[in-house]
Amino acid sequence: MFVFRRDASGKVADGAFQYTDNVYDKVPAWRAPGRMASLLIQSVAVLLTGLLSLLWAKGSRGRRIAPLAALGLLLLPAAFFAAWPRMPVESLSYVSIQPQGLIPFQVLADLVAVLAAALVVSALRSARKTAGRGFRAALGRWHLRLLALAAGPLLWSFWHLYLIGWNIH
Repeated sequence: MFVFRRDASGKVADGAFQYTDNVYDKVPAWRAPGRMASLLIQSVAVLLTGLLSLLWAKGSRGRRIAPLAALGLLLLPAAFFAAWPRMPVESLSYVSIQPQGLIPFQVLADLVAVLAAALVVSALRSARKTAGRGFRAALGRWHLRLLALAAGPLLWSFWHLYLIGWNIH
């Protein structure tokens, strides 16, 4: 049986199984796993459009960084599943991935995070510039700003999932 405890105002504060010492805190809505997963998927979808930056990659570092970030995002699942055990397993609940197998995944996740941060910095720097005229240059600037906006939730999700830094134990 799962028991909920309420605070003084009557709102649910935390919950626990009735006969255990494990207490589960209620997280705010902005930290809910479903919301974070949704934000991460949306950010990745927008950042994958960074491959289009190859069409207008003249002049801006950000427009050269965007395809690299998109490529890194495409390679992340491959790097994770490269560490997947090669032997047959009875159930996915018993799969054990060795930490040394996750080193390429962690390095790639850190690289994607650095590229996402570079996109934000590049978009902020290019916001002051008005170099390049015409539809193609304007489209490139707005696309870079959109990529920078998508990089924020991606960085937050990576930080929340402990994918930034060296977290292999």
